[in-house]
Amino acid sequence: MKKILFTLCGFLIVYSSLGQIDSKEYRALLNRGDSLYGKGEILNAAKLYSAAIRIGGTYVTNNARWSSACYWMAANLPDSAYYQLENVAGSANLTFDYISDLLSDDECFSTLHNDQRWIDLKRKMFTNARNQFYVTSKTNEKTLIFQQYKTGLGFLLINDFDSAFYYLNLAIESKQLTFDDAQGIINSNFVAELENDKRWPAIKRKIFVNLNKKYIPDCIGWSIFWKKY
Repeated sequence: MKKILFTLCGFLIVYSSLGQIDSKEYRALLNRGDSLYGKGEILNAAKLYSAAIRIGGTYVTNNARWSSACYWMAANLPDSAYYQLENVAGSANLTFDYISDLLSDDECFSTLHNDQRWIDLKRKMFTNARNQFYVTSKTNEKTLIFQQYKTGLGFLLINDFDSAFYYLNLAIESKQLTFDDAQGIINSNFVAELENDKRWPAIKRKIFVNLNKKYIPDCIGWSIFWKKY
């Protein structure tokens, strides 16, 4: 134990004087952290991951911070986990899909779900992802459906069901909606929690009505679609 702690201190002293390490060195530190975690040395794994992130510079990814947060949670140090998650929340490349994976990671973060900081973190992540999504997306009609759909899913992540239904309605009312779009919306894992909401059956019926006005797909396709839903 003392030897490992001494080694960690050595890493920080040496590399802090040299500046950012190279990608091979950075990856080696993360691999060493994963190895420590696998051996049950949870706290040392968390410390090594954080040390690597501190000196990793441009090589540091949201995935590394996510893993670091998981290790800190396993070490029962949620404040350190929040530090890494806050950095993820403020990053410049968040997507709704990535946020969903992180926030649904019950293996790591289930004990945080009733913490106000976790609720605030979810809202911060969603707001950041939504703002970036609208900035980077084009505004043609087809892309707009995707924007509205993803925005609706984002509101689901922060349990704002009214706003989620509002944006899903906008998406399915588009004249550009296709059969594939409809299947994608209804099959999405994101909307599973809407199944018990009385508004959800109406949404599915509305999809059919709007598509039926646009075109009548082959009978086989529609029979398969409505047998499922």
